[in-house]
Amino acid sequence: MAKAAVSPKIVLREILCATDFSAHSVSVLAHAAAIARRYRSKLYVAHVIPTDIYRSVPADVMPEALKQTRGYAQDAMRNQLSLDTLNHVPIKAVIREGAVALELLKLADELKAAVLVIGTRAHHGLERLLEGSVAEQVFRQAFCPVIVVPPAAGEQSGIPIHTVLFPTSFSQNSLRAAPYAFSLTRRHRARLILLHVSPERTSSSEDLVRLRAADEEQLRALLPAKGGPTDEALFYVEFGPVAERIVRVAVENNADLIVLGIGTAVASAAHLAEGDAYKIVGAAPCPVLTIRG
Repeated sequence: MAKAAVSPKIVLREILCATDFSAHSVSVLAHAAAIARRYRSKLYVAHVIPTDIYRSVPADVMPEALKQTRGYAQDAMRNQLSLDTLNHVPIKAVIREGAVALELLKLADELKAAVLVIGTRAHHGLERLLEGSVAEQVFRQAFCPVIVVPPAAGEQSGIPIHTVLFPTSFSQNSLRAAPYAFSLTRRHRARLILLHVSPERTSSSEDLVRLRAADEEQLRALLPAKGGPTDEALFYVEFGPVAERIVRVAVENNADLIVLGIGTAVASAAHLAEGDAYKIVGAAPCPVLTIRG
């Protein structure tokens, strides 16, 4: 039987937000600014110039290529920091060069960031294998919580949060996210949905009823005696493909945030296996807060 988690007080003094200057990064920045405004945090907006773009540049023109790329990054950063969505937020811009995921992880560590906000383009298949996923490398390796803003989230900040979805497999990795789900639900006076998805089974209808009742009992046992949601929580037990069912419950309940406990991965493997976590953050209708186990 899974044990109830103690809900901590969430303090966000420094927030790090990654931008690649794409159209989607405007949405990512809007979400990060809304969080910073809500928690009175300082917002660091970071862009990493990937050094692999210079691989095919001849040595004799490298100085000019570097100058132009750095100049573009500085101009693009100034344009993004002038967005209305960033008004009334203390901001510092950071531009670095190197491997994007690695530099973001290093910067988050240097700043002692309370949370890192990043977008994802939700690549799949061969495209994802060739390019990798910076977002997944980051949320699989970051020491701080990571908020991944998927394309479907749009530019609406989702603040205040009205509905929090907490899916759990009852594993230690997934349960590490429970205190964050409870604290955020209480802080925003939001509705909390606890969800467990079991893989498809070839059981009888009687077995499914029994399994559903047992899983719901475990979900109920997770609620803390103190520091939990102010309103009555909802409990869902689903059967089938895990990522698909989680996204469906999020859509059907208009979730503003999914809180997801995940496992870790070494740098060489962080983007190779397209697991449920990556599928969820790519297809989710709202931001996903990932807590690494």
